[in-house]
Amino acid sequence: MSGVNGLPFISDADDAIDAAMQRLGYNFSSKRAREAFIKGILGDDLGEIVKSGVSGIPGVPIDVSGRLGMANLIPGTGLLVDKADHTNDIMELAGPVGKLAQQVGAGANALSKGDVPGALTAVAPQAVQNVIKATDMARTGAYRDQNGKKVIDVDGADIASKALGFQPHDVAQVQEAAYDTQKMVAENQLKRTQLTQAMAQAEFLHDQDAIDKVKSELDDWNEKNPDLKITINRSSIRTMLRAMNQTKNERLAKAAPAGIRQTVREQLSHQ
Repeated sequence: MSGVNGLPFISDADDAIDAAMQRLGYNFSSKRAREAFIKGILGDDLGEIVKSGVSGIPGVPIDVSGRLGMANLIPGTGLLVDKADHTNDIMELAGPVGKLAQQVGAGANALSKGDVPGALTAVAPQAVQNVIKATDMARTGAYRDQNGKKVIDVDGADIASKALGFQPHDVAQVQEAAYDTQKMVAENQLKRTQLTQAMAQAEFLHDQDAIDKVKSELDDWNEKNPDLKITINRSSIRTMLRAMNQTKNERLAKAAPAGIRQTVREQLSHQ
């Protein structure tokens, strides 16, 4: 019913494979490779059905794979993958209690800003949140993300599906594709940041062996990922080197907004 992407433990296996490939220097997505393999053999239409199950059948308005699939059975496997933010993986380890705490925190934050409707929405049961989301879709004609930005235009069938507690199929497709792309970009950005920081540190210490090691790692990455090459920005390294040569107080003052920078300097001078 949920297709290959809903098979038991397959998401957990994807995390383990992606983590292993990442350690070997590849920006690799097991899920993306699997889907490309299936569609390469069966074609786009049949491949989509095999991949997503009932949700992949043309004309089906809702995404059932997310509800019926058992892909993610081991919590926290995303921690295996090196990424900039592991918040969701940690919350996954916390289970329902963590989710509840997150909702209460969001509600308290909204309430502190005087946003009573937002606070009530944050702590509302999922069924109520679905109705609220469907109402927003009907009002705006679009499915919007958490920041209020449009994801995709919606119609009456999408609104009805959401009100009943199902994610509209076209919305799920856009969200899934965007997530996979964002994950790929984020991994590239993380690697570039790590290499830039390592190069700045090596140059700060005048360590030629470390400099050569970073260059070798950069060449290795670009050879293994020819479509996702990384370039180290020299201006970024110079900025990091300037920061490394400053005291902590100087860095704090420099990072402060221009309007309060003088106040920060005065406060730090009395420490």
